[in-house]
Amino acid sequence: VEVKAPEGCPRYTLRVQRDVIVKESSPKIRYRLAWCGLRPINNIVDITNYVLLELGQPIHAFDLSKVKEEIIVRFAREGEKILTLDGVERILNGETLLIADKEGPLAVAGIMGGEESGVTEATRDILIESAYFDPLVIRKGTSYLGLSSESSIRFARGTDPALPPLASDRVAELVTQEAKGKAGPLVDKCFVKSFHRKIILRKNRVDDLLGVEVPSREIRRIFNRLGFGVETEGRGKKLQFHITVPSRRVDMEWEADLIEEIARFHGYENIPETFSKGGSFTGKIPEKLSELLRGFLLEIGFVDTIGLDFLSAEDLKAMGFDPEKDAVKIRNPLGEPYEYLRTSLLPSLLQAASNNLKKGNQELRLFEVGKVFFWRGERELPREPLHVAAVVTGEKSLHWRKERGLLTYYDLKGVLDHLSKRLKVTFHIESNVIPFLETGGRLYLNGQPVGWIGEIKKTFLKRYDIKIPVYAFEVELPDLEVEKPRYTPLPKFPPVKRDISLLVNEEITYKKVADTILKSKLPYLKEIRLIDLYRGKPLMEGTKSLTFSLTFQNPERTLTDEEVDGFMAQLMDYLTKEGYQIRGVADAT
Repeated sequence: VEVKAPEGCPRYTLRVQRDVIVKESSPKIRYRLAWCGLRPINNIVDITNYVLLELGQPIHAFDLSKVKEEIIVRFAREGEKILTLDGVERILNGETLLIADKEGPLAVAGIMGGEESGVTEATRDILIESAYFDPLVIRKGTSYLGLSSESSIRFARGTDPALPPLASDRVAELVTQEAKGKAGPLVDKCFVKSFHRKIILRKNRVDDLLGVEVPSREIRRIFNRLGFGVETEGRGKKLQFHITVPSRRVDMEWEADLIEEIARFHGYENIPETFSKGGSFTGKIPEKLSELLRGFLLEIGFVDTIGLDFLSAEDLKAMGFDPEKDAVKIRNPLGEPYEYLRTSLLPSLLQAASNNLKKGNQELRLFEVGKVFFWRGERELPREPLHVAAVVTGEKSLHWRKERGLLTYYDLKGVLDHLSKRLKVTFHIESNVIPFLETGGRLYLNGQPVGWIGEIKKTFLKRYDIKIPVYAFEVELPDLEVEKPRYTPLPKFPPVKRDISLLVNEEITYKKVADTILKSKLPYLKEIRLIDLYRGKPLMEGTKSLTFSLTFQNPERTLTDEEVDGFMAQLMDYLTKEGYQIRGVADAT
């Protein structure tokens, strides 16, 4: 035996058993295997399975006549192939551990034997393999090959490194009883320095973690009953237990594992419940921003979605990102479409919209709240801001009071306005060229770009097989101190409304005029709403008329017409000084 990969196989034992008779197992073994859910095959294979269930140690048997000169334990070469016992030819990678001879692979170590070296009725001499394989190596092999077996399940969870010789002796004993033959000596290649781990257990740490004082004599009694070695050092608060863990307890690695055993035997019912003291109430109840955003959008009829956190290089380029500079590349992606962590929520929303449209859902209002990831170099962790994104598309639901038609940009813009009010922030929109938008612009908060809003380009929508207009926005929100919504009573006194029409140049936006009206600082102005836009005769070419409805309301008393007329006179003076032409003022209709 030559072990070329001791890091993957710390212990490998092998013995020859000659002149065996391969036949059906005795009823005792067959029935017991069947009751445990295993299918009897022949006496040699059945014995290896029997010992697997009896001792928990996987065993494999080779036909000695099919092995050339020696057994070699090594990692596979890239692209190397093996025909496994299930009749499938498998291509291996460099992280797959193999049992081989001089001519090639005989078995995938700890997972499945090879078809060509398996035991048959013609077999007369066998090799009995009993080994300890590193659990991580076995897990990698099963994951890469997509292959699992009774042996690999046990090796992947960790087996007892001291057990292979005992298990090999037990197999040899049963083979002698069931199949005759003569057992040879055991070859044991062992690279394990010690079969017993030693862990220091602090008495004060036991009491701190469990919240109850466990007597020292009880701790010693518990570990003695479990077959652990126990030695003590120090006294009082400095008392320590030096615990020697048997090799069979592969689950015992840290001090906390030992404390868990103490809790189990001491009895969870003997550990009292305690409640931590709360701090003083400050008057504010901050809520997680992501939960508030979901609540805001759900209450106005949007549907929450959860998308994948991955994008392809093509997705990133289509959105104007440089995959190498902007995105976090995954070392072991599931496939080409999942090479990078997402830098935007838009692709997953469009995929969700596409799936819904194909299934006949006509009116879609979807949103997602989640993190995106931006690369910041080798020496820094990626930036992980919280984004909220929403899309509207499709035909409005049939209703007797509404006209049919597609959802528009203004259906989406109202959502952004709703968020602004609930978060108590003001987003500014500026027209800008964005690679994946037909029309739209960037969103600014306190002078800083935080997102975008607009209509998605038709060429971009083709990637998701969407043939109708889609409107979307995406916003990166800073850490905001947001409070839960509080109840405010309905106003007791009626509002007073006035309309004002202005003649402006075509390039003047609604937002600019509304901001100018706000700057006039009119008393009790509660709402500004655009109610009419007119172009055409008798207006000059290149101009338009904007009509605004202004709502005034005093929470303490009813405003008089004379007071509101005075506010409107103040506003007209201010707008005239700012260069606006006033077409007229009237009571609201």
